[in-house]
Amino acid sequence: MAFVITPRKNFLSALPGQYLGLTNIQRNGNTSNHLFAIEFDTIQNKEFSDIDANHVGANINGLRSLRSHHTGYYADEDGNFRNMSLISREAMYVWIDYDHKLADISVTMAPLKVARPMKPLFRVTYNLTEVLTDVAFIGFSSATGTINVRHCVLGWSFSMNGPAPAIDIARLPKLPRMGPKPPSKVLDIVLPITTSAFVLIVGTIVFLLIRRHISPYMQGSDYWSLSGTRKNHAKDSEEGSEDQFVYHGFSGVNLTMDGNAKVTPDGLLELTNDTVNLGHTFYPSPLNFRKWLNGTVQSFSVSFVFAILSVHDDISADGMAFFVSPTKNLSNTWAQYIGLLNSENDGNTSNHMFAVELDTIQNNEFRDIDNNHIGININSLHSLQAHHTGYYDDQSKSLKNLTLFSDKAMQVWVNYNGDASQINVTLAPVGTPKPKRPLLSAPYNLSGILKDPSYIGFSATTGAISTQHCVLGWSFAMNGPAPAIDISKLPKLPRIGPKPHSKVMEITLPIVTAAFVLIIGLVMSLPVYRRLRLYDHGTDPQTTHMVGTMGYLSPEFVHTGKASTLTDVFAFSIFLLEVTCAQRPVKQNPLQGNQNTLVDWVLDHWHNGLLSETVDTRLQGDFNADEACLVLKLGLLCSHPFTSARPSMHQVMQYLDASMPLPELTETHFSFTMRALVQNKGLESRNMLYPELTTSIGTFSSLSGGR
Repeated sequence: MAFVITPRKNFLSALPGQYLGLTNIQRNGNTSNHLFAIEFDTIQNKEFSDIDANHVGANINGLRSLRSHHTGYYADEDGNFRNMSLISREAMYVWIDYDHKLADISVTMAPLKVARPMKPLFRVTYNLTEVLTDVAFIGFSSATGTINVRHCVLGWSFSMNGPAPAIDIARLPKLPRMGPKPPSKVLDIVLPITTSAFVLIVGTIVFLLIRRHISPYMQGSDYWSLSGTRKNHAKDSEEGSEDQFVYHGFSGVNLTMDGNAKVTPDGLLELTNDTVNLGHTFYPSPLNFRKWLNGTVQSFSVSFVFAILSVHDDISADGMAFFVSPTKNLSNTWAQYIGLLNSENDGNTSNHMFAVELDTIQNNEFRDIDNNHIGININSLHSLQAHHTGYYDDQSKSLKNLTLFSDKAMQVWVNYNGDASQINVTLAPVGTPKPKRPLLSAPYNLSGILKDPSYIGFSATTGAISTQHCVLGWSFAMNGPAPAIDISKLPKLPRIGPKPHSKVMEITLPIVTAAFVLIIGLVMSLPVYRRLRLYDHGTDPQTTHMVGTMGYLSPEFVHTGKASTLTDVFAFSIFLLEVTCAQRPVKQNPLQGNQNTLVDWVLDHWHNGLLSETVDTRLQGDFNADEACLVLKLGLLCSHPFTSARPSMHQVMQYLDASMPLPELTETHFSFTMRALVQNKGLESRNMLYPELTTSIGTFSSLSGGR
């Protein structure tokens, strides 16, 4: 994106992509543009001599910057440069100043909450009197191409002959969230434990009901007992004559590579890795495509297995290509040209280049049909013929769509029939037999294009998006079909980005944890049961209060001794609060010498607008505050003393997975303290103990097991 001063508001002829919506190929650099801009560029275009894919530049009449600098700021405390990323999804502050007396342009930037640094990011001398018209418009421009990006402005100030008014950070809108919702650390901890708590409560209820039914049969017993309790070798690399080969992986294979291309220890050919780069790989020896001098180009066949792995699910850049070229020197090539050409030689007949592009960026400059296509290219990035990625199924005869950057391997067959001057390109998922119908079929005589000798190979570029372009296997033949690639002998693809969550583990871990807690709970119940058996039947055991873990017992249960499903919801809420806050259900107040419930402690913070301060301090602020507050508010809602105000367990799960919004909590809804309510009902005696227990096992025989 860019801040811009321009004499007009009509930018209909401006191109997106690398031109940032400011100009186009014909007008770029024209003095008649009268344009001044500060660009915030996230794509490195060699066409404009960009320094990298994360820079700020001052531009006059075009996209070639007068001066640019890697994004960052100079910290006042030590004067050192601090790197920043334009695509960090974090707000930044920019100051642009022009001193007409000194003809000085200065650009300063910093993170949103950092004061303006004393030293600007860069400054450059240029008299804007020669550029700007008397009346001009100021504003912003941005372009995304086919990449899903939002460019946002949160605040803006401007002043003539003086400093721009300060922007009040507190009054700025919030940034929207892009992409999938990040996993919640709080929920990752809370959900397995709350599931365990639920199973433990149910297990305890079942145990007590069983004890109640079997106790009459055990009165005569003196005791109660429980029992039971690629490899790739040189001989595999080449088959047939010198005009054909097949590689199953590339370990030990003699290849010519440049840029970031490399062969991994597993034998995978990486044209690019997960950084901003470009890479080429060539078969080391040039090939003669004619049998004799000035003859026609012979038939040839190519097959290769490739994969494009992007850190993003919906974008990738820029693409890769198989090519035939008279030279191995492709150093002066650019990213949007897939490392094959540049703006000066694109379309020249002297290129003598044939390529099949696998393109994941839609460039209007090349009239690309979309950002997921395969094209046949002759001397240019303007494809002779292109098609959306896919293959024709032999049985249904219909087109099956594929995505080039799906992180899955695919196989490509390129066939040229010298007699018919026909180019066919076929594609299919790896392991699928070659479809009978090609995806692309174009009549073209390559005899007027290819030179002898020529090199064959692959090229790939990534621009500013972390993408890996990989080749797993490759075969070639002159005057015959390319040797078949044995899929079982290919190297495995690497994983790019964070390890995906295992659905099996997401299901298994809570259940296993719950089962473990249930077993521990039942084992801990047995001594309690045995102690109860020691009382003589028909006598008063002389208990003066109920036995159980205080804090987990709902007010109505303490009062009536009767449980319900909403009683379990109350116990569940205490677990939510206990896990999120890392506090016991009953807290000791050392200053006043008494005890307070965890509910009251959280409630007090909520009343004071400090709810997030109750979250476990061991997280050191590294958590999603909104999600943490949701769990805390849900805990308060479920722990309401009146059962009619509590949600059902079904509603609780809907709140947790965000399928239903949590109701707004009001002051009148929580105008109570749990301790006062218990005391007012006469449920707390001077002898009532608040033991510091870590289990919620009760000893009541009237608990309900229904749900």
